[in-house]
Amino acid sequence: MESWLTLLQTASSHLSLSSSLKSDFEMPIRDLPNKSAPWRRIHDQEASLDRTLKDAEKTAAKLDKAASKRSTKTDQLQSDLHQLNASLGNLAPQVYTTFQRLDEERLRTLKEVIVRWSTARADVATRDGERAEAALTKLLSWETQDEVIAVGNRLAPGGPRSNPPSSHGHGSAPQMANANDSSKSNKVRFSTDARQLRAARLPRLPDRQS
Repeated sequence: MESWLTLLQTASSHLSLSSSLKSDFEMPIRDLPNKSAPWRRIHDQEASLDRTLKDAEKTAAKLDKAASKRSTKTDQLQSDLHQLNASLGNLAPQVYTTFQRLDEERLRTLKEVIVRWSTARADVATRDGERAEAALTKLLSWETQDEVIAVGNRLAPGGPRSNPPSSHGHGSAPQMANANDSSKSNKVRFSTDARQLRAARLPRLPDRQS
C-alpha cells in the first residue's frame, strides 16, 4: 500500500509539472511579441526605414540621369536626396536602439522562464529523492523471514501460530533449555520401548537342571 501511494505521489508530481509546461513556460515566450512594446514598434520602424532607403535609391538614380542631361530638376532632386539621407540618419539609430531594447527584454524573459523551469525541476527532483530515500529505508528494515512467517500465520488452518524461537534476544536461553529437556525425554522413552520390544521377540530359554 505504501509503495502504491509513493508511486501515485510521484506520478502526480510529474503530471503537475507536465500540465504547467504550456501555461508557465511556453505561453510567456509565445506572447512576448504581443506584450512587448519594442517588439510591436520595431515592425513600423523597419517598414519606415525600408521605404526611406528605397526612396533614397530611386532619387539618387533620378539625380544621376538629370545631371547627365543637365535637367532643371537637378536642384530639386538634390534637395530631396538630402532630406532622405537626413531621415535615414535619424531612423537608423532609432531602429538600432529598438532592437537593443527588444533583445534585452527577450533575454530577460527567457532568463525568467529558464530559472522558473530549473526551479520546478529541482523541486520535483527533491521530492522524488525524499520518496526514494524513505522507500529505501523501509526496504532495508524489511525482514524476509518475518514476511514468510506472517504469510504462514495467515494461511494456517488452525489460526495464527506463534513465531519460532529467534536466535537473538534474552528469551532464547530458556527456549533452548526446554528443547534440550524434551530431546532427552524422547531419547529415554525410545530406549525403554526398544528394550520392551526386544524382550518380547526373544525366545525364552529353558531352566537349567542342576
